[in-house]
Amino acid sequence: MVTTPDDLLQALMKNRKVFKVFEAFPPSNRKKSIQWVLDAKITATRERPIFQVAEWIAEGKGRNWNYE
Repeated sequence: MVTTPDDLLQALMKNRKVFKVFEAFPPSNRKKSIQWVLDAKITATRERPIFQVAEWIAEGKGRNWNYE
């Protein structure tokens, strides 16, 4: 199990609905989203995937939603 980074967790918790949807995701979907954020090592480059993950989750989409 991959631990959710603090910056992603804070972004998700800004919207209660988004956080609940993320928590309801299967572990594999959560892991893909978390790994995408962790792949960006520099803080400035982490902002984009964090924003994108939160936006997609708000729409009920997983990390690879376009392939589902």
